[in-house]
Amino acid sequence: MTSNGIKPGRALLWAVVILILFFLAIPLFVVFPISLSASSYLEFPPKSLSVQWYQNYFTSDVWISATALSFKVGLMVMIVASIFGTLAAFGFNRGNVRWKSGIFVFLLSPMIIPHIVISVGIYSFFAKLKLIENYWGLVLGHSIIATPFVFINVFAAMQGFDRTFAKASASLGAHPFKTFYYITFPLIRPGIFVGALFAFLTSFDELVISMWVSGTRHTLPVQMWMDVRLEINPTLAAVSSLLIGLSILTFFSAEMIRRRTERKYS
Repeated sequence: MTSNGIKPGRALLWAVVILILFFLAIPLFVVFPISLSASSYLEFPPKSLSVQWYQNYFTSDVWISATALSFKVGLMVMIVASIFGTLAAFGFNRGNVRWKSGIFVFLLSPMIIPHIVISVGIYSFFAKLKLIENYWGLVLGHSIIATPFVFINVFAAMQGFDRTFAKASASLGAHPFKTFYYITFPLIRPGIFVGALFAFLTSFDELVISMWVSGTRHTLPVQMWMDVRLEINPTLAAVSSLLIGLSILTFFSAEMIRRRTERKYS
């Protein structure tokens, strides 16, 4: 133990954690200054500062259209994935399911299988249904990879769920839907919310499936990819900085709501 009371093992752990966090944060310290560069090409460190690339993003119909499509698809994916992921976790947690381990792995498989493999299958299937270059094709394709995030979060939340409350409600004559809405849902709501958040971010950030399904209707990640291939300029850094800010804001908001919900029902 050191003189200030900190064990060497714990001090080493904190040092490793800080180094990992610093390594992960390095791109943030590079992307943001580049986005403020007055140069017409990617330059780090920038010789002079300007917000022209942010203005270029907000005044560009191409970038705004791609952003709007990503938001529309992401919000719908959040709803679809939350419904199916919650129902899957609820049914999986309630009864004695045969081949439980196999089904569990199957439900989580979209998180494990490379997205390029999933994209090939989705493209082959959706082409027959005429869902290529279609809004609902994007929603369904993204929902496949987003639903497991809801399932795993809701399933984890239900592990600490006391079924006595639900049984007491049922014994008093409450309808199963009322029991779920007034008893079960408030207790697992943090898991649903966190899962929905991950579902939205998964959809908003998805590139591979979008490239196969979107066609000429580019989502924001596809538009960023096209910009990298055809015309690299600091607008890409400005978009990346905005996405980083959006992610940080979303996660902080989610954490505040989760803590407030836990305090309310603890």
